[in-house]
Amino acid sequence: MKKLITLSLLVLFCLALMATCFVGCNIVLNHNYKTTNHTVDAFEDINVDVDVAKVSIKKSADARYGVVCYETEDIFHDVFVENNELNIQSTATNNTINLDFVLKTLSVTIYLSEDHYGNLKIHTDTGMVTIDSGLTFDSIDIDTDTGAISCLADTNGLLDINSDTGAISIENVTKASAINVDCSTGLVSLNDVKCANLNVESDTGAINAKNVECTNASIDVDTGKVALTNFKTAILVASTNTGDVSLNNVEILGAITIMSDTGNIHGSLRLADNVVSKIKTDTGNVSVQYID
Repeated sequence: MKKLITLSLLVLFCLALMATCFVGCNIVLNHNYKTTNHTVDAFEDINVDVDVAKVSIKKSADARYGVVCYETEDIFHDVFVENNELNIQSTATNNTINLDFVLKTLSVTIYLSEDHYGNLKIHTDTGMVTIDSGLTFDSIDIDTDTGAISCLADTNGLLDINSDTGAISIENVTKASAINVDCSTGLVSLNDVKCANLNVESDTGAINAKNVECTNASIDVDTGKVALTNFKTAILVASTNTGDVSLNNVEILGAITIMSDTGNIHGSLRLADNVVSKIKTDTGNVSVQYID
């Protein structure tokens, strides 16, 4: 582990040195960290756009709202309310390059006092995103380049999550009109979810869905397994290039299509009357038990 950290710091130092030579950036090996508390005016919508920081949204325990940032003197966050929207943006002074973020994590924590808010939008280049339960938003839009995402909050509208690298976990979302998940690399987990339309895409990573009820479900993974448990929908379309499809107590009311290039399809299905069913794998076995 020490060798890995040393190697990482060496690589980062070399990259930063190149950036300094060509674009005039400042290298900072040891930041002075601080905690900044922000008191803001009332707001409905939330827009977070940060570079390197963990973003957490929590329900306030004392009915007060505000923002707490763990940051540095060179890499800090602008926090302000404009047009009824809470805005949080990261700022680096003098083109600063932070080389000790592998040891310490910058963070933005938003404490909310109400149960319901407007639109929530979060973008982070590198950093985890966690949204606690007990909150409902009109819509939720999360976009990360690298970092895990955990969403326990509900929405009355669209839940849209995009991640290049990082696990995605969605739980207790029962009011969404639609859920869209697009993940390049990482495990996607859904648990206790209800929505009208569900669309999940993954390039490399498994998709696990448990206790899910929807009207239309589309699941597409290039390399990875698909596991559906206690899954109920009118229409299901699932496809994999390389990976098994596991069905455990899956109930279909209208139509089902499952296709796999290289992988087995197995499990248990409950089909309503007159369901259109197409289950096929090019090089693999199909072993499905139909239950009443």
